[in-house]
Amino acid sequence: MIRVTHDIRGADYKAVVARACERYTSFSLVWRDQFTFAPSALDIQRELQPFEITREHTDRWPGTELSGHKALVIRYSTRACSIGIMERATSLFGWLASELPEDIAFYRADDSCAIVTISHERDAIFYDDDWMQLLPTSAKPEAEETTKT
Repeated sequence: MIRVTHDIRGADYKAVVARACERYTSFSLVWRDQFTFAPSALDIQRELQPFEITREHTDRWPGTELSGHKALVIRYSTRACSIGIMERATSLFGWLASELPEDIAFYRADDSCAIVTISHERDAIFYDDDWMQLLPTSAKPEAEETTKT
């Protein structure tokens, strides 16, 4: 796995998301109960509704486990990438409340998680090793390869 702690922005962000949308079958976004979301985040939820696969009210999602709080975690088909939603964030760690939902994650066809982000902690994990070659140069100095356990 590859951990990235340097934010991926602009054209590099768009390229990473485009690759993820081509490669994986679904993604999730998170709406925490304790936040009041701006209309921009609620617009995203409404626009993505036709692409919804699952929704779960839970205290955990990839990379995060809450204590005493819950969140709505909604998973969507990557077909939604074609409607321009991904450009609402300007960087990988830009998925932050209250303007946007949080913690975008991508999933393989077998439902296993391939990319995890914890936006407010500025942390991302890419579970497919070939991302080291696919990540933009700007992210590579901060990327660290970690052995699988």
